[in-house]
Amino acid sequence: MDVVRLLTSELKEATKTLEDIAEEKNSLKKLMFSLRKYLKQVQKEQGEVKKNKHAAEALAANLISAKIQKLQLETEGARREAEEMKRKAQELKQEAERARAMVEEVEKKLELVLVEAKDAKTAKQRVVKEINILSEVGRVPNSKFNGMIKMSNEDFEAMKTKAKECEDLVEKKEAIVMAELQQIYARKIEVDRKRQANSEVNDLVGEDVRRVGYTNPFLFEIPEV
Repeated sequence: MDVVRLLTSELKEATKTLEDIAEEKNSLKKLMFSLRKYLKQVQKEQGEVKKNKHAAEALAANLISAKIQKLQLETEGARREAEEMKRKAQELKQEAERARAMVEEVEKKLELVLVEAKDAKTAKQRVVKEINILSEVGRVPNSKFNGMIKMSNEDFEAMKTKAKECEDLVEKKEAIVMAELQQIYARKIEVDRKRQANSEVNDLVGEDVRRVGYTNPFLFEIPEV
């Protein structure tokens, strides 16, 4: 009987041990299932992170490419504008040089006309003086010149008219040259004004070119304007 009880007791303990082992096995299975489920979730999240990372990298690359392309366009536009301003500045410089040459030429003409006018006025005064002398001699009775020189009123008036025409012609030429000189001076002033405005625009364009060149990774040499 004691042996039976002992065996029965051992059997119960063995059964209980098996039950405990089975229960622990079930717990381990549940834990393993949970771990596998968690691992799949982690792997899924990692896949999404990688996907989002690749999308972000592609977006960043596209944005950088678009920015570079925009800066390149701005750079090219600024370069063309700077070259155009440089060309206009050169044209204005040449026009100013031509205007200065024309001013010098007209000033020389004016000097000649002024000399001619002075000579004409002197000649007129001399002719008028001689006419007056001849006129007075013709009217003085018993003059030692009386009878030697005869001048009709028509000749007298013709000489006066001729002298007046000479003076008027010189004054007209002088007025024409002065008007031409004023036009050239006005043109020179306008050219200088355009050059000044063009210079200010060049400064602004140069500033834009330098700004674009500074922000652009493809830096270029700024042309002098």
